[in-house]
Formats: sequence, C-alpha cells, structure tokens
Amino acid sequence: MFRKTIVLLTCASLFWSCRDQTPNLPDISVPPPVPSIHIIDNDLYFQFTWGRQADTMTYEVLDDSTLWQPSDYINLVGDVRNEEVFDTTGSAAGQLFPPFPKFGWHYAPLTTLITKNYRDLLRDISNDEAVEQEVLDRAARDIVTLYFPFITSDTLPYWDIQDYIDNPSIREDFIRWGRVGNNILIDTIWNNNAQEGAVVSYIDTAGVEWRSDNPPTFQPFGYFRISKVQPNLKDGQSYNLIKGDFSVRLYNKNRESKDMKNGKFSLRIISDIELGPEPQ
Repeated sequence: MFRKTIVLLTCASLFWSCRDQTPNLPDISVPPPVPSIHIIDNDLYFQFTWGRQADTMTYEVLDDSTLWQPSDYINLVGDVRNEEVFDTTGSAAGQLFPPFPKFGWHYAPLTTLITKNYRDLLRDISNDEAVEQEVLDRAARDIVTLYFPFITSDTLPYWDIQDYIDNPSIREDFIRWGRVGNNILIDTIWNNNAQEGAVVSYIDTAGVEWRSDNPPTFQPFGYFRISKVQPNLKDGQSYNLIKGDFSVRLYNKNRESKDMKNGKFSLRIISDIELGPEPQ
C-alpha cells in the first residue's frame, strides 16, 4: 500500500510538471478598433466615443478651406512650453552656466481643433478689437486638444542635444500618459518637473474641461499610440503630421470621470525641436 501511494504521488508530480504552469495574465493588448458608421473623408480629423452612451464624436477639417463656415473646425498647432537647446555634452562637471553652444529651441507641442468662429474671435482680441466675454465663452466649447509635455533629465540645468535624442515626445510608438504638471500645490504648466507623454483635453458643449492629467489621473484601460509621423508637405502649416489611436479616462476639476474610447486622429503637429531662431 505504501509503495502504491509513492507511485501515485510520483505520477501526479510528473503530470503536474508537464502541465503548462504559465500564470494567467490579464489581457492588456489594444482592442481592435470598432468600425465607425461615421465616415471620415478629410485628411485632418479627431474621432472618439464619449461617456456611458458611447456617442460617436467626429471632428473634421474640410480639405477645401474655401468652404469653411464659422461652425467648421480648423486645426491649430502650438506649444505649451519651449526652451533653448544647448550642447552641454562633454562639459566639465562644475560648469553649470553658459556659454554653451546653442543649437535651437525645444518644444512641448500641442495640436487642437477649434471652430473657425472661435479662431476669428481670438484673432480679434489679438488685434485689440473688442469681444464680449460672454461671446468668447460660448465659442470656447466643444474643443479637443492633444498635448505632448516632456521631462528634463539632464544632470546640468540645461536641456541639451543628448536629452532631446533620449527623450523625444513625438515618435511612432506607444507613449506613456503624461502630465504637464504634477498636480500638487503651486504647480503650473511652466514648471521643470513636467512628465513626458501625452495629455488629452476635451472641453464639452457645456464648457466643462475634461483632462487625462486631472487628478486622480487613474487609467484603468487607457493606451495612446502614434502610428505614423510624416513631414507636412500638404499645406506647410506645421512641421509634421501625426496619426494614431487611443483610449482614455478623463476627469474634470470635481474628480468626476468620463471615458473617451475608440479614439483616432490625424492632425498637424510642430516638431519637438527647431534648429533655428527663437520661436515667435
């Protein structure tokens, strides 16, 4: 009887060792895109499903600018931050201040879709023309924006060429969700501890802004991917064009959340770096 028990235990042990003992890991792959009934027939666009009802929201820029009406969307590019690029490579450890050779300017770029009406109002303000605040507030709604902040990691207090090579914000790949600030007291978008990655902002039709970097910034399912970066040879209004897809949970200032899923975009973007004069 004792020998039979040993034989049974030995067989059970051999059987267990032959079984696949790979742990059951959660599926974190990107889900396949959901076919959209909303046809996109223009080059520049931003599309996603919104909230519990998963309403499809589509923003397109008409290819023919002569057809633009006040309610049509346009794609503007800019930056949330820029700073000089120095080549500090090989400098002495104690050399903490310029002069260093300056190569140009580094940007934390943004790309946004706003109505032509809102763009025109902003132009009026920049030209010192009077615009009623109520009119401006009504126009500053239903806006989507992608931000690309970055993190400075140099041992010296100057962003240099090597830092740019090591930490590009715009690249074809999955990109970490980033934050322009770290959401602590007295923190602003201009600080030096901005994190690299991508930030999505949506100002809804009621004028409420929802952002991926609002606290608590928890992302239970989110991903962000740039699938293509190419020079903008179409209209010359930006350095590059980017395409990609994403899924993200956004938060308002009251910590309420809504889900933005099945997102895809094709937008203008400025380059991370310009080897030239100071930006205007």
